[in-house]
Amino acid sequence: MKKILLVGGGSGGHILPLKSLCDELLKQNNEVHLLVSESLLDRQIVEENFKKSPTQKNKIYFHYLKTGKFRRYFSFKNITDFFKIIKAVFLARKMLKKIKPEVIFFKGGFVCFPILIATKYLGRFKGKIYLHNSDFIISRLSTLISKHAEKVFSNFGNPSFPLFFSETRRNDHSEKKINFPQILIFGGSQGAQFINELIFKLNVPLLKKYKITLVTGIDKKITLIHPNFEQFQLLPNTKLLQKIYESDLVITRGGASIFQVLEAQKPSIIIPLPSAAQNHQMKNAQYFETKNLVKILEQNKFTKKHLLSLIETTIQDLKLKKSLAKSNIQNKTKEIAKRILK
Repeated sequence: MKKILLVGGGSGGHILPLKSLCDELLKQNNEVHLLVSESLLDRQIVEENFKKSPTQKNKIYFHYLKTGKFRRYFSFKNITDFFKIIKAVFLARKMLKKIKPEVIFFKGGFVCFPILIATKYLGRFKGKIYLHNSDFIISRLSTLISKHAEKVFSNFGNPSFPLFFSETRRNDHSEKKINFPQILIFGGSQGAQFINELIFKLNVPLLKKYKITLVTGIDKKITLIHPNFEQFQLLPNTKLLQKIYESDLVITRGGASIFQVLEAQKPSIIIPLPSAAQNHQMKNAQYFETKNLVKILEQNKFTKKHLLSLIETTIQDLKLKKSLAKSNIQNKTKEIAKRILK
């Protein structure tokens, strides 16, 4: 049995992929510790997706670290957050002394920074460090972590090690009587507002032809009631996955969720977040666009009419569906677990 610390936070893309790895490690009787940031979003993600049942015997523990972050633009918060980060480093050091992990697995998000500093510069960590990178472009923080990592796994590259939530039994709507094609729309934590507002503006033409499920993000619900429309602030990932499998089309951002959509072999329209660090969402989407697996819609370069037209053509695109059927995107959780447990 090994004691393993999984670290990630700040968005669903940095936490949810750890669920499948966590489950695999627990199956093999390891002691797993999950550390995320002390934020409402991170807590809700953990509460809805990781919390063990009262009868569960596997050893999983949860930790929350309050920290600031460095922003890539001028902000006075960079000054105040500097002191929060310093405090977080010493809190991280205290946590690490208490947990005493043999392996630390970093998934991403700024919460990784104080843990790394406490591990490599303030502590005498003798175990091994691993990193998983979700994006086509590696971030500055991930580059720093990689210098200390035994192995860097990546969703991209050759060989690639995709890591996403988990697979669930597919239950599409083939046996149900559906009068309208179903579209699932979610914008993630940072990119939800624009997409929510877009759907609200286009609700009349959209709801005439499609059934829409919108995941708005916390406190971002829109005022709209229609028999063809349902919305959720946040969905546990098992339910989100089921919605993906039931849908005829998915509209989302260009983060790690792309892999979950591709694994389900669903046509998708990707609207990359323009403010994403190093434009990584666009790079992710372009990688799959060249393989004819997704359609891209640039946020600042389309009209409402263009979106409506693209939705219709994407749902009917037989070449896209054939490419998806051959794509064979698989979760490499077991391979990753095997390597870090060696």
